Amino acid sequence: MSKKNFKGGFDSLLGGVEHAKSSSDIHNTDKTLKKTEIRATFIVDLEKIELMKSISFWQRKKIKKVVDEAFSAYIEAYIAKNGQIKKPEEAD
Repeated sequence: MSKKNFKGGFDSLLGGVEHAKSSSDIHNTDKTLKKTEIRATFIVDLEKIELMKSISFWQRKKIKKVVDEAFSAYIEAYIAKNGQIKKPEEAD
């Protein structure tokens, strides 16, 4: 069996995958998503995700919708308290 050469790092193992530096660098290649959506992975407290799943069940909504509503409520509350949100690339 031949010896593997890993000198190229993880990118070479993954076929030269480039890592996105900001949301504008990310391209939606998932055909099941809308153009305004992106698939994201988060680490979430187990109890909180179980409660979100329960809300989803009892409200007869997809968890995607419940999470979107939670994000929207958080963003609206933040804006009400702190004013408009400036994106990092808009900073002076």
